[in-house]
Amino acid sequence: MTIRLDALSAASATAVILAATLLAGCGAGGSPSGADDQSGQSSSAQSGTSNSVSIDDLGLVNPGTLTVALATTDPPSSYLNDNDEPDGYNVKILEDIAAQIGIPIDWKAAEYSVHIPNIANGTWDTATQGALVTEERLKQVDFSTPVSFAQARLVSLKSAPYATFADAAGTRVGVYTDALQAAAEKEIPNVEIVKYEDNAALLNALRAGQIDAYAMGQNTALQQRSDNDDLALSDPITTGEVAIPLPKGNTALVQAFDDALAKLAANGTLAELHRTYNTGVDIPQELKDAYPEFAE
Repeated sequence: MTIRLDALSAASATAVILAATLLAGCGAGGSPSGADDQSGQSSSAQSGTSNSVSIDDLGLVNPGTLTVALATTDPPSSYLNDNDEPDGYNVKILEDIAAQIGIPIDWKAAEYSVHIPNIANGTWDTATQGALVTEERLKQVDFSTPVSFAQARLVSLKSAPYATFADAAGTRVGVYTDALQAAAEKEIPNVEIVKYEDNAALLNALRAGQIDAYAMGQNTALQQRSDNDDLALSDPITTGEVAIPLPKGNTALVQAFDDALAKLAANGTLAELHRTYNTGVDIPQELKDAYPEFAE
């Protein structure tokens, strides 16, 4: 396994420390789930992809290797585990796809904010960012078939809970991303949106009475409720399709990913990974509907 930190994060000192940590975690042993070793010595490596397209025709940044931007602190999608190895739902999906194609992965640790721009400019082949498919992003990159569907919850106080987004009509609702703002504005009649910098600021504002609730991605919302017994959650809503970003116009690579994902859906791997890494979250019906042979 090869893991390198590209000089693209804001703090160079942090980058040096993280690079050392990543390299230290690449000793002997395979991936944490027992998947094939990504060092290039995998016994499953073949001369062609899962759909018999030559690896040489995939237009990879580095021929014969899948170069992947790695987010190291975004569980459950992508992070470093206790052994300093790449782990997470999106990481395991990419490892399985690479194994089907028959190529090793070269991990490049970098912040999420630079993933899509550097796929678009030809620096990397893909990323562990399970990205919402939006019109703006489709101008920069292409996407695989879905790996999930993003869901959100409305977080409120148990003393004044909201069972659904619509129940919060006419209230002040906090958000910290444009996607969550769009979801809140769509689902909550006459809502007043208040923007915050991060999760901690949202929670503080809720407890201080500055907002009546805040919109949050489902996994984070569930974790916050687990950690704070004064919080209540609404029913979930679906906020968009999540897929793997790939270079614009590279139809061969997109097709190889789509073929591999169809097999992971049909043999139950996609469902198993979703249950493993999204504890307590039902598999979205939209994800099941995206694959005619989806197996649980």
